[in-house]
Amino acid sequence: MSLSASFLDSKNAGFLYKSKVFAGILSKKAFVGPYVVVIGGKYNCNYKCVFCEWFSSIGKKLGEEINADCYVNLDVYRNVVRELRGLGTKIILIDYLEPFTDSDLIEKIEIAKQTNLKCIVITNGSLIDEQNAEKLVNLKLDYLNISINAGKAETYPLIHLTETEQTFERIVSMIKLIQKLKKQKRTIFPQIRLSIVVCNRNYQEIERFVELCNETGVKNSLIKKMVPTSKEIADELDLTCEQEKEIKENLAQALKTAKKHKINVDIEWGDSLDSKNAQNLPCYYGWLFSFVDVSGYVHPCCFQDRDPNCSMGNIREDSFTNLWFSEKYRDFRKNYRSIDKRRKMGCQCNHPSCFSNNQQIYKILHESYLLPITYGK
Repeated sequence: MSLSASFLDSKNAGFLYKSKVFAGILSKKAFVGPYVVVIGGKYNCNYKCVFCEWFSSIGKKLGEEINADCYVNLDVYRNVVRELRGLGTKIILIDYLEPFTDSDLIEKIEIAKQTNLKCIVITNGSLIDEQNAEKLVNLKLDYLNISINAGKAETYPLIHLTETEQTFERIVSMIKLIQKLKKQKRTIFPQIRLSIVVCNRNYQEIERFVELCNETGVKNSLIKKMVPTSKEIADELDLTCEQEKEIKENLAQALKTAKKHKINVDIEWGDSLDSKNAQNLPCYYGWLFSFVDVSGYVHPCCFQDRDPNCSMGNIREDSFTNLWFSEKYRDFRKNYRSIDKRRKMGCQCNHPSCFSNNQQIYKILHESYLLPITYGK
């Protein structure tokens, strides 16, 4: 399973699970738990990335609106993981600001693995040291995504404003250490993916980023166009028309380099989302996904208003199972076909990361040889 493998392509989901998901979509109910659940750990980050919606120095910072003491502690986490396993959930993704600022992170990974759930951690990589590098290998963490956002040391501080070129070099050395430990222990885990969010400060080194993957022995990569979260960030970091044209050439060359080194490249670009078909595409994430933030509020979408009133409820006050099958969650699923209704519920549709899964599921549901009556029109 690739880190960005679609729900339909994943062998991890299994035929029975997929069948229950499709049955739920057709009946507008849920018969099984979400495929992936993101669980926030601690509201904290050691970085101020230039395009970050929480801590960027450009424009308003959402981080100012959240209590820094918010925390999904071990007891709450353990209970949720136990519930998710019973519901049939396959993957836990630990990704909220910087996971390694959470002193319980390693134990949380261990709990997920002991419950036979796949576990993914998304990190900036700066707090990985020799000790926890070895723990990640020993625990056989499934996937480790390191958001490096640069291809060379000189560019790194332009994106990560609190950091230096030496930080970049240290992260690269830790990636190489993990790869070395994996060979010593004869394991493929954790599988590592490097990712780059492309803006006008790093767009010229996409091919260099792919070369970096090759130099560190990483076989999975993500190239993602920045999705600005405010007008100020867009004005400062968006690509110009000339830069967009240049990037097409850069991407083409980067893909040739990736093919040469047998590196898998996932590309998330927003161009395809401007079409009428994309805007009319239903969203099926009400059956596939759930997000538990650091305060315990459950959201059906990562790209949703963080206002508690927009949430499905809080796991500190009710069980995840009750919230997942609640009337409020059912209402969200009923409104999945309308992008206007979803936006009124606080969702920012359609992001590139959601588009592929939604498109594949839509095609399956509308194949005439599977369904005699076209559904959803």
